Amino acid sequence: MVKHLTGLVALAAIGTLLLAGCAGTPIASEPAGNTGGEIAAAPGFDPATKTIRIGSLVPVSGVFAGAVTNLQGMQAYFDIATAVGGDLEGYTIELDNQDTKYDPATAIPLYNGMKDNVSMFSMMLGAPIIDALLPSMEDEGILGVPAGIIPKFLREPNLLPTFPNLNAYHAAAVDYAANEKGMKDAVFCATTTEDVFGDSILDAFNFSTEDLALTVGTTVKFAGNTDFTAQIIELKDKGCEVVLMGGVGPVMQNFAVKAVQLDFNPVLLASNTSYTVTIATGPGADWLKEHALFAVTGTEWGADEAPGQPTLEASLATQGTEIVPTANAYQTGFVNAKVTVDVLAKAISNGDMSRAGILKVAHEELGDVDDLGMGGGTYSYGTSVEDRVPPHLMSFFTVSSDVPAGLALETYNYDSKVAAKLELQ
Repeated sequence: MVKHLTGLVALAAIGTLLLAGCAGTPIASEPAGNTGGEIAAAPGFDPATKTIRIGSLVPVSGVFAGAVTNLQGMQAYFDIATAVGGDLEGYTIELDNQDTKYDPATAIPLYNGMKDNVSMFSMMLGAPIIDALLPSMEDEGILGVPAGIIPKFLREPNLLPTFPNLNAYHAAAVDYAANEKGMKDAVFCATTTEDVFGDSILDAFNFSTEDLALTVGTTVKFAGNTDFTAQIIELKDKGCEVVLMGGVGPVMQNFAVKAVQLDFNPVLLASNTSYTVTIATGPGADWLKEHALFAVTGTEWGADEAPGQPTLEASLATQGTEIVPTANAYQTGFVNAKVTVDVLAKAISNGDMSRAGILKVAHEELGDVDDLGMGGGTYSYGTSVEDRVPPHLMSFFTVSSDVPAGLALETYNYDSKVAAKLELQ
């Protein structure tokens, strides 16, 4: 059973989804057991009612309103896990999300108001927010599963990463453009945000262009939701033919609108962080259909290359709320919830739901975790934080209004050698 306790995100309660009724590959293993006697109460865990409370920090207002799909994806997996035959059969998960507005100053007090009443956090979205919260998480010994990470977070003891590192998406995009799209002789450039996320993407750009011996024109940064006039003027002046975008939210659309006005027509590379549900229908859509290429894990909506995709969609259909087909966000929530359930089920089997017990599982006991074809490949956690090896397989999509989510699959699970090397740095 899953309960939602957020006052800022109204999510309808959903019925139980029996594993036998799900399409796709079964994903449950052995239900969590009790190793003899009642498990002691712990922050966020009530053994009497078998209730586990999970915190989440996802922006769900303004330009980030569509990020609620991450939470619905989590809900879809938690329903499977708590159903008959699921890994957490007999338990209830209460998911409490607070709207960070993608702002660290907003996120910090929200985190402080939740931390004493949750077992762990899952779906912590935004590198600047994670960066701001890590000192407190370390002090309190609490585990968080981020929505995506940059390399500096890979071996943080209080974080449990899923998916490839965010810079690997961008390195793979440069590799794919050069080697699969015939652009080895093009001039490559980048525009990234002025923050810790942008710095990581710029590192990926520098690594991949050097590794592939590509010609680099320039790199320019931008702050917030800019109109890109100054950046495009510089990129155009430097003869940029391929531009890597490192940003979040509607930056691709803003870039496209200004590119049309300034007659700038490069190939524009981006990752899932720059996707919006209106990418194929909103501002600049016609330009993006001609020029944009997205690196996103998994497959497109309604497809079955990824065995977990039909299962996700079947579970979402039981929620009783409007499900808007979208790329990546439901899948991110689904895979994050799977990893969260893996941790909780092992902690329960160990008879220790304390924060120390949860961290021990995350550090030592996960081994290799299947991504259901949706997260870039198997994540190897090993038996210590130093053993972590992220996946690096990347799918590539073009913008199209002919498919439900606005992104049409071009290549599934491209094996980028450059991204693989970057992940091991």
